[in-house]
Amino acid sequence: MTKLIVIEHAGENFTRVISTQIARFGGGVSVTHILPAAEFDEGEANIIVVSPSYHFAESEPKLRGGILLTPSGVPRFAEARCVVTYGMSPKDTLTLSSIGEDACVLALQRELITADGGILERQEFKIPACGSTDESLACSGAMLLLGLQPSDYA
Repeated sequence: MTKLIVIEHAGENFTRVISTQIARFGGGVSVTHILPAAEFDEGEANIIVVSPSYHFAESEPKLRGGILLTPSGVPRFAEARCVVTYGMSPKDTLTLSSIGEDACVLALQRELITADGGILERQEFKIPACGSTDESLACSGAMLLLGLQPSDYA
């Protein structure tokens, strides 16, 4: 079973957003949340998703693990097998190249290795608009890392 951990601030509902999306498209994934990042136990997750609004404190230990999906600027707090950034910067692995009322275009700007070892090439995907830009990016990124193509959940 793939284990996905979401790191978020108390009171956020980002874990629920991701859990709802994952539940719609297949099992085999355990989703839990950690508040704050200092409570994370190294080696307990295949995928670590950092919520769009989470800000690391200088005193928090580095995250260590499998695949880390994080907003721009967080990787200095991480040592992962693979760090995937999301945001609106051209340097991010995942960004949006087009934003519409009902759908967006997700741009995968670099090759990506999924949790099951699959490889996704650079490409664009049409995704449904779901919440804020960063929430859409993080949620879509988690789905891609789980091996689910956007066509599976569009």
